[in-house]
Amino acid sequence: STATVLPGAGGRVALPPFPSGRTCEDPTVSTLHRHSFGDGSPVLALHGVTGHGERWRVLADALPGHRLIGVDLRGHGRSPWTPPWGLEQHVGDLL
Repeated sequence: STATVLPGAGGRVALPPFPSGRTCEDPTVSTLHRHSFGDGSPVLALHGVTGHGERWRVLADALPGHRLIGVDLRGHGRSPWTPPWGLEQHVGDLL
């Protein structure tokens, strides 16, 4: 399933639910801030440590025919800052 834009939520999207059998105590885990640039086929771009999704704006200009989606990972940009911030948690947030 694909992410759904929440109307009036300031550019946030609700990610699909965790796979069966997984849970999360943190209610903010399913909401990450995203930046969207261009139109066309979606491309998900992930930043590194201390980054944010806005930095992909320049790349979007070089990819005509694509909609670049730059997500602010947990603990970065405008996404929730609730720990943990490890790679395993980032992957879990994106699934």
